[in-house]
Amino acid sequence: PMASWDLLGNPCRDQLDINGGVVKCPRLVVDYITVLTKEPVRRGAHYFQFRLHHVGDEQWCGLVCERSLAGDFRSGRRLESWSYYAGRMSSQSPSLSDGQAALH
Repeated sequence: PMASWDLLGNPCRDQLDINGGVVKCPRLVVDYITVLTKEPVRRGAHYFQFRLHHVGDEQWCGLVCERSLAGDFRSGRRLESWSYYAGRMSSQSPSLSDGQAALH
């Protein structure tokens, strides 16, 4: 279940296609969607691997503590999370919050 994405619980589910561990957003009408797993990480040590097959402009991958963050309610810039920000693909900015890749 921790490897299963919660499509039905996501308020933006009509914009998502989920097949196994692959999440696609072919009908994306907003800049971001937070997608959660069906089961939370409860305790112990865990390893997470995110494979990004395509990054259009920006991408955040990581963990959040609140189920209420599913959907498009909060941008990655304002998301309380442990995440990796892939950066803006076309930016020359040295900024870690709006330019270069960084852990947040």
